[in-house]
Amino acid sequence: MSETKQVGEDRSENIQASLSQADSDNELCRLPNKKDLPQMSQESCADGKSPAPRKRKSQNTKDIRLSFDCRECGQSFRKKSKLKTHFLCHTGEKPCVCVHCGKRFADKYKLSLHLRIHTGENLSVCPHCGKSYRDKKKLTVHLRIHTGETPFVCPECGKGFRAGSFLTSHLSIHTGEKPFVCTECGMGFRKNYELKSHLQVHTGVNEFVCKECGKCFRYRSELNIHINLHAGKTFPCTECGKSFVSKKNLKRHQMIHTGEKPHECTECGKQFLEKSKLKRHHLSHTGVKPFSCFECGEQFTWKHQLQYHQLSHTGERPFVCSECGKSYKSKSSLTVHCHIHTGERPFVCSECGKSFQTKASLALHCHIHTGEKPFVCPECGKGFRDPTSLNSHVRRHTGEEPFACAECGKTYTDSSTLKNHLKLHVKGKYFAHSECGES
Repeated sequence: MSETKQVGEDRSENIQASLSQADSDNELCRLPNKKDLPQMSQESCADGKSPAPRKRKSQNTKDIRLSFDCRECGQSFRKKSKLKTHFLCHTGEKPCVCVHCGKRFADKYKLSLHLRIHTGENLSVCPHCGKSYRDKKKLTVHLRIHTGETPFVCPECGKGFRAGSFLTSHLSIHTGEKPFVCTECGMGFRKNYELKSHLQVHTGVNEFVCKECGKCFRYRSELNIHINLHAGKTFPCTECGKSFVSKKNLKRHQMIHTGEKPHECTECGKQFLEKSKLKRHHLSHTGVKPFSCFECGEQFTWKHQLQYHQLSHTGERPFVCSECGKSYKSKSSLTVHCHIHTGERPFVCSECGKSFQTKASLALHCHIHTGEKPFVCPECGKGFRDPTSLNSHVRRHTGEEPFACAECGKTYTDSSTLKNHLKLHVKGKYFAHSECGES
């Protein structure tokens, strides 16, 4: 590991020497005016080693520019200052420090963007969900989450992306190209962040390296979790036998069995197992529904809800049961349906042992034991254990009776009352047949 750090120090010294050489070389290339540019030869500006400027000609021969090339990776820059900043990604140096939290950055621009977190200055805020960004370009990409816009389309498979960088990364899947190459060992990577992570092996910033795949980590604990994937070592749950690669993930899973829900809504007191689900729940209080259907204008809180709704316009039901051929709009609905064929009822009440086909059915059943009645009538305040009972009750206030008898036309507020009524017709027919001697 000490050898790795020594390599990093040697490279840092070489880079600084290259920059100093570039300074002196570039002095030769500072011309008094544009008229002198055509007489300059490229060879007079560079010795072939240092990141010296290079002239580029466009279709217009008068348009001649100097470029400063990185000797480490070949990337070009129009300004020497940009090249100097870029070199820091090879050395790992981050000279700009935030006075508020101590976080370090390679250049002043990134530091200035970061400082807006502390000052709140000039933050670009999403009008749909309130999320803020320091960079307007990032807000533009974020807004496409709400609009569903994916202007960057893959010519190979037609998949759309919100940003050009996402498409570029995706294209390498089809081509097999690994454009980000390590200048130290020649190893190629599909994504830039993968290369940056790998470079820390050579610079010594992330000194904990996996011997199996070369992936590096900043902390030994992260490496240990990763090694478990290769070794097949897992942490099994004593309740259900499910295994996890880290104790942290196991602990979170065990909350399902204990019923612990550490994340509580400050508005209504409802508790959640995961923080992400609490954030989703918060939208029910704000009333924000950023996803709109272009067909009918109906709004939804989440994108997957909109996608599910849009199937009602197309009539598409892509998930088909292999047993009976019945089709569904969602995979979860198909999974629940399949329990009919298998007889599986995987969700068991811990109080009485009764089992259910869906988690939602179990949750409603549990209200019997807890006495909870979360579904409240807006008219009279009466509470109910399930939404079906509430809807039936609300119809008594509105006078709506949507369930009609096909025999006599009599209407009812709920289906159970209609079913009881239909039994009268069945009994009546039975007695009529009995009196005339028919069986």
